Amino acid sequence: MTEDHEKIGEMLASLHIKENPYQHLPVYDYKNLQKGLNCAKCASFFFKITHLKCQCLDCGYQELVEKAIIRNVKQFRRLFPNEKLTTNRIAEWCQINPKQWIQRTLKKNFIRKPAVDLLRIKPYKKSRQSR
Repeated sequence: MTEDHEKIGEMLASLHIKENPYQHLPVYDYKNLQKGLNCAKCASFFFKITHLKCQCLDCGYQELVEKAIIRNVKQFRRLFPNEKLTTNRIAEWCQINPKQWIQRTLKKNFIRKPAVDLLRIKPYKKSRQSR
């Protein structure tokens, strides 16, 4: 190793950022967040759902309901990594009825954990695609 290599190493070490500036997340609470499907294009919450598609009433963007649900499940998991992923919770988060859409999407795209308590609530975990 030459003297130039050592100088470059010292310079890189001096530029190292010890504290991550993105580590400080804003404080948020589930109750205070707006719920419902949001548009993948403009982030609006104004949606019309018809059969298999949902359409943004602001920009007109359309996507499959299943795709929108999966996208919103990922957002939910990012915001609340310790929360159980259940049909009822995601139905409330996405503001979608009937719950069968949520249940079908979760069953198809996520792995179901064994029952966790006497109420037989079975939360979902990692997506099937990530296996």
